[in-house]
Amino acid sequence: ASASELAQAVARHHDLRSELDSEQARSWELEQLLLSEQRHAVNLHEEVAAALQESQEHQHDADSRAEEVDVLRARLEELSDVAAESRRASEEQMNNAHNQAPDALARSRIETYGRSLSVDMRSH
Repeated sequence: ASASELAQAVARHHDLRSELDSEQARSWELEQLLLSEQRHAVNLHEEVAAALQESQEHQHDADSRAEEVDVLRARLEELSDVAAESRRASEEQMNNAHNQAPDALARSRIETYGRSLSVDMRSH
């Protein structure tokens, strides 16, 4: 091998070594970028999991409130029915009392007149 071939081989070795160093540096940079992106992905995953958990809790609370509202609506309907029935019964009772009042008054007058007549007859 001539000096010129040896010089070319050394230069080629130097170029290859420099290229390898550049590739190793680039590889290290990409590894660091990958690690950074993985950490970012883990953080995002944790944030999404926390947001999902919070969303599920809110949904559970909303479902519970909806059930409470349904129970309250049913209770309100029940109370409305009771109030309406009570009102109907009161109106019916008032109508019956109103309708019976003249009869009761007449009976009371007859009984009073009858007693007074009986007393008058005994005293004579």
